[in-house]
Amino acid sequence: MRPEIVLSQLRSAGLYPTIDAPEFREGSLTGNIIGSGRVPVGFTLVMRNPNVSGTIYYTTNGADPRVYYSGLVSTNALVYTQPLVLTRTLTIKARVLSGGTWSALNEATFTVGEIGLPLRITEIMYNPPGGNAYEFIEIQNVGSAPLDIGGFSFQGIGFVFPAGTVIVPGQVLVLANNANPAEFAMRYPGVRVFGYYTGNLNNGGERIAILDRAGHVVIAVHYDDENGWPLAADGSEYSLEIIDPWGDPNAPANWQTSPVLYGRPGLAPSPPAASPVVINELMADNKTAVENEGTYPDWIELYNRSSGPVDISNWSLTDSSEPRKFVFPVGTVDSFRWILGSLVRYSY
Repeated sequence: MRPEIVLSQLRSAGLYPTIDAPEFREGSLTGNIIGSGRVPVGFTLVMRNPNVSGTIYYTTNGADPRVYYSGLVSTNALVYTQPLVLTRTLTIKARVLSGGTWSALNEATFTVGEIGLPLRITEIMYNPPGGNAYEFIEIQNVGSAPLDIGGFSFQGIGFVFPAGTVIVPGQVLVLANNANPAEFAMRYPGVRVFGYYTGNLNNGGERIAILDRAGHVVIAVHYDDENGWPLAADGSEYSLEIIDPWGDPNAPANWQTSPVLYGRPGLAPSPPAASPVVINELMADNKTAVENEGTYPDWIELYNRSSGPVDISNWSLTDSSEPRKFVFPVGTVDSFRWILGSLVRYSY
């Protein structure tokens, strides 16, 4: 693989440490490798030393565990001996020290306790063929414990969950439009509808939110029929399905059209096939390496791993909280690979 080749070359030239950086893992030494992101209160962070020997030093105050230029262990550094249970947002910086040689730095910020209840809107049929009678919304408990949602309500449509409503881990509930329950049942035989809401989902897009008993927002989705949202969900017999329930619910890239006609109410969403287009390389500080019309912009390389062209119209890239900072123009087809510099696309 190209990254391993480059890393080997840098090490051979003495430009990169021969000691591997510690890994951040979820829950155990064999858990998933993780980086910066949102985690629940009580999340267990495990650090793994991938080297034969050495000690992991880490900090939680933003300082480097290694003293610059001297190579000494910082007075801020702690020796890692056991998993960390995270109860507040922290930035962890960690290195391995082995035989007087330091590894590269592994740094991640874990935002703790800002996820809220693990209740998600996972599917929306907002503009079904045949009219409002076939609308539905699906919600799911994506957590590991039962949730009492009695008294919770919707904003955007009219529905209040009855007292004592408990949704168990992984369970999905389907709410349908109250315009014609019999017609809905004919299109979706066998689908258990938990309840029927009043009002209609806006065919042009709107904000739909779930509120707790105190009126606080638990989760909100502002779907749309343009601006990068899947177009096939707008009157073309498909619903919107979320891709990553733990991701940004308002990012168009986190939603896909249902894999079957009329959606899949009552079934948890399935992850999409792996994208053939990946971020293959980046230059975060381009000073003299790659020139573009007399300048040296930072750049990102996208690579199409498939054997055919991929239409990436309306796909987007970002390096901030703005999800669509750079949007690929309509008609952009990635047949091999592209470079993007200073958010301006050019091919080579």
